[in-house]
Amino acid sequence: MVKCCIIASPGFLRDDLFAYLMQTAVKQGDRALIDNKSKFLLTHASSAHKHALAELLSSPQLAPLLVETKSMRETKVLQDFHRLLMTEPSRAYYGHDHVARAVERRAVQSLLITDVLFKSKDVQERKRYVRLVEEVREQGGEVLVLSGQHVSGEELTQLTGVAAILRFGIEEDEMDEEELREDERKEDEEGKAEAGGAEEKDERRSKLSSRRCTKTSCNTQHRSMLSAAIYVLGRLLMSSCSSSVG
Repeated sequence: MVKCCIIASPGFLRDDLFAYLMQTAVKQGDRALIDNKSKFLLTHASSAHKHALAELLSSPQLAPLLVETKSMRETKVLQDFHRLLMTEPSRAYYGHDHVARAVERRAVQSLLITDVLFKSKDVQERKRYVRLVEEVREQGGEVLVLSGQHVSGEELTQLTGVAAILRFGIEEDEMDEEELREDERKEDEEGKAEAGGAEEKDERRSKLSSRRCTKTSCNTQHRSMLSAAIYVLGRLLMSSCSSSVG
């Protein structure tokens, strides 16, 4: 069911197109088009490039009219993800491995994934991501499959194609501690603990602590650089579109 149809353009092309559509519908007796005339939204766009869609979906004027549409929901969740990535990174995960670990802890509130991954031609890859989606849904989480042809899908692709907003923050050191406890549990089960086992565990903890500091520093720097790069890329695209119109 179509909830709305946006016609946007520079100048008055949108008005001419809409008038032509209605005239043609009347001549051909197209009742479906005529009865849904109110669902058409005519608005200004800075260019005819598809990246102008980002402007439209974030427009305060259109937001109330698009609030229940799939595209608007995808855009909002993606914006929330970027905000958390900058302000509360422990609740913003991306990349299969990190997201999968968050799913294991039943922490995923919203999962974003591109249709390119969800419908991958690689059978093994497709199974991995389908499994993620099914687990999140079973846990009561929200799943949004973004089209790779849509501007929001392209933006998500720059973030590995899969991202998640968590219900609660999970720090990297918490994940590492779980890995260490799991290793210790396996050692105990296999009966491989020796007299010097305690010292070996302390040594592993020391190495883990050092690795954690390095990882946290790298992740923080990486997230900041990635967010900055995406922002700059978006501004360059918008600038390019504006220049082409001028």
